[in-house]
Formats: sequence, structure tokens, C-alpha cells
Amino acid sequence: MPQRMPRSSSSLQCHTHPVSAIPASGYLGAIALNAIRGNRPFLRRNALIRTGAFLAAAIVGSISTVTIATFGVHAFASGQYWTLFGLGVLTMFALAMATSAVISVLGSLGTPLVLVAFVILGTPAADATVPIQLTGSGPWHALTNILPTGVAVRAIRSGVYFSGIHISQYLWTLSAYAAAGLAILLWLGQRNSSIGYAEMPPAAGIDPGVVSKPVG
Repeated sequence: MPQRMPRSSSSLQCHTHPVSAIPASGYLGAIALNAIRGNRPFLRRNALIRTGAFLAAAIVGSISTVTIATFGVHAFASGQYWTLFGLGVLTMFALAMATSAVISVLGSLGTPLVLVAFVILGTPAADATVPIQLTGSGPWHALTNILPTGVAVRAIRSGVYFSGIHISQYLWTLSAYAAAGLAILLWLGQRNSSIGYAEMPPAAGIDPGVVSKPVG
């Protein structure tokens, strides 16, 4: 018997809620990584390593979340597994790359900016746990199609329930976030490498966060 499409907005909210953790995993993972690295210089090789690490984390995170949502709580049919997996990888990778780029460029100011954009503004605008119709006449309707949290939820609904209608615009938006993040990280790494920054092990009694100096 074919999967019956949910008939109401509240039903859609319930069905997309289990995978709403995917966007959060992306930006929270990037925030944690930047906090762990501290003030160490960001070089070209770091940009490549970080990109690979985020992609691997996105694959593992998407598999875990989609497996639980599909076979654990049975929120989705098994035939939708690979669609959800692909969307999950793209969403988590895009958010991680964009978040890492913002924090790497802005430093300590980047973290609160990301939290404001993706949590304070992004959560109500995502149209996931709260229907967008209940958010009033604020900026949420416009932000739904701009912020990656809302774009990801709409992509999931389109791919799972509506045969991919309008999904291409959502995929392009998420891809643009990932590409912009990659471009910024590569530029930052290239700039730092070209001016001769090198990482040095912290000496005794020196703050381990401050471990860089220009070479030459």
C-alpha cells in the first residue's frame, strides 16, 4: 500500500520533527570544533581537512538520524530512506561549512551571530516544530526560504511528500551555503599560509590558545 500523504500542516510538522535535529547538528558541530581549536592559525591544509571532516560527519550524522527516524520511531516509510539521507548530508554539511566560515572570519563574534541567525531567527522560521502560519506577520515568512534551517525542512517535505516539487531551488540554496563556506575557508587558509603563519607547540606556562606567530 502506498504511503499516505499527511493531510494537515500539523501532521507535516510531526513528521518532519524527527529530522529537524540535522540542521542543529551541523552548526553545533562547527561551533564546537572552532571552540576546541581556539586561537590557532587557520592554514590552507586546515581548510581541506575541515571540509573532509565535515563531510564525513554529515554522512555519519545523517545515517544515524534518518535510521532512527525511519526504523526507530517510524516517522517515514523505508522507501524514503535514501532521499532523507541525501538531504540530511547536504543540510548538515552546508550548515557546518557556513558556520565554520563565519566563526573563522569573525572570531568570537561569529558564534553569537550564528546562534542568532540559526537558532533565534532560524528555529521559528524553519516551519518545523511550529507552523509558520502561527508566527504572525514578522520576518519569519521571508526567512523561511533564506535561512538554511527553513530551506532544509522544505526540501525534506518536498522530497518525501510532494514528489520533489520545487526541491531544486532548495537544493541550490543549500549548495550555495556549502560552496560559500568552502570558498571562505579556502581563502582564509590561503591568506594565512601566504603570510607565513605556522603552528607551534605551546611552551610551558604559555596559554595554549596562543600558539602562532609569523614566520620570517
